[in-house]
Amino acid sequence: RGADDAAVDHWLRMGSGVPGYIGFAIGRSIWWDPLKAYVDGQMGREEAAKQIAANYRRFIDVYEAGQEA
Repeated sequence: RGADDAAVDHWLRMGSGVPGYIGFAIGRSIWWDPLKAYVDGQMGREEAAKQIAANYRRFIDVYEAGQEA
């Protein structure tokens, strides 16, 4: 995992106001923990998928909120 959520949130908020900034490469921050929990047998497939989706949605919300600020 490259960075904690607070660092990624900061990057997204800062980048969202920059003209031409339209994306982000934060895949491991989205899927690493749920995938590891699934592989380790600590989380079911459906639960892992839901957590990945929730993580992705949260980062989108942070990015979009930064655009509105």
